Amino acid sequence: MTKVSREPFAKSEMDLRAPRHMSGLWTRTVIAVLEHVGMDAEAICERANLDYELLSYSDAQIQWDDAVRLWEAAIEMSGDITLGLHAGDQLPARANNVLAILAIRGHTVGDGIVAGVRHQAILTNGEVATIEEDGSDRMIRFHRLEDALPTSPQQVEFTVAAVHRLLSTMTLNAFRAKEVRFEHCHRGFEEEYERIFECPVLFDQPRTGIVVSSDVWNMELEGWDPVLRNRLEAIAAELYERIQSPGFLGSVSRAIRSLLPQTKCDVAAAAHELNIPARALQQRLQEEGAQFRDVVDATRLAIVTEGIDGALSSEEIERRAGFSTSRALQRSIRRWTAEGREGARDQRW
Repeated sequence: MTKVSREPFAKSEMDLRAPRHMSGLWTRTVIAVLEHVGMDAEAICERANLDYELLSYSDAQIQWDDAVRLWEAAIEMSGDITLGLHAGDQLPARANNVLAILAIRGHTVGDGIVAGVRHQAILTNGEVATIEEDGSDRMIRFHRLEDALPTSPQQVEFTVAAVHRLLSTMTLNAFRAKEVRFEHCHRGFEEEYERIFECPVLFDQPRTGIVVSSDVWNMELEGWDPVLRNRLEAIAAELYERIQSPGFLGSVSRAIRSLLPQTKCDVAAAAHELNIPARALQQRLQEEGAQFRDVVDATRLAIVTEGIDGALSSEEIERRAGFSTSRALQRSIRRWTAEGREGARDQRW
């Protein structure tokens, strides 16, 4: 099997995200974590009548009801009614997205939390979490709104446990919540909840959230870097704009995604996929200041990056990205990596 490099690639200006009901980045995280805990995510998707291959893309579209069905299928197959809790606790302890890195680069725990909440739409496509005062403490409140956090207890517990895991990671495991509260009723396994959260856990509460004492809120973080923090803030804002308005290039990129695993991906095929004349496609690309081959390259970069993050085999990455040989894939990876290093030297993202 060909080894696929995990070195950083250049950041493409055409890495545009499709509009979706639920964040594809978040859905892909859920799929990866279910596989991390030893479950057959492809079989889970089949039971939930969802397309596993589609959900592995970061620009996948999924409705809230689909997400609920995904968790219901996972619960049925695992027999673990606290699967969301356990999966969230097993979220890999690494900063693999802008939101997590931004939180870790805060000056204090509270500063990192505020930054994460401010830019949460990158992952959630809505306001899932807010910060509220709770006496002299703070609470990260998780909302159960129709257009935000779904009502499934498994999804709620997964989200709360995943955020708790991130807080532990950003403080090098020094974080201790004062209390964790859930709106849904107690379902047993009280010791398991307290083992994971290492604090009292209450159910049937008016609000779901993680209560943070003032001492922990003001705890300084080792990763504080004001220069990097400012750059990450700018990147987060740019990502949000792309998520909200992927534009024409995003549509072309999605068409290319569907064509790359096939035998032919050219202007004519993409135009047919978009149901527009080939000449019109070329003209629109020219107006956007782009060339078709550049959009293909940017789309391939996104697919390869997603495949590496999702621990896909090199053969599957080659197929999805439309590479005819492993040598062609490795050649592109070396070029992207070299461009990424050059970008770092020029202090550009």
